[in-house]
Amino acid sequence: MLARFALGAMLIAPAAESQARPAPWYWWVSAVGDARICAQTSPGAAWQRENTAFRDSQCSIRVKPF
Repeated sequence: MLARFALGAMLIAPAAESQARPAPWYWWVSAVGDARICAQTSPGAAWQRENTAFRDSQCSIRVKPF
């Protein structure tokens, strides 16, 4: 019984991974200066994220809504 469960889990896991999407990129604006960078995660506490999401590291291709 446990072997069947393990086999089923191994067969389902790759299908679940194929549905994953890459993390979006955002423009981050410095709260203390005029700097602006494109990143997937916050560069620090002094940065504020803009709302528009992008697909690429240059923040030039917008993410299409689902």
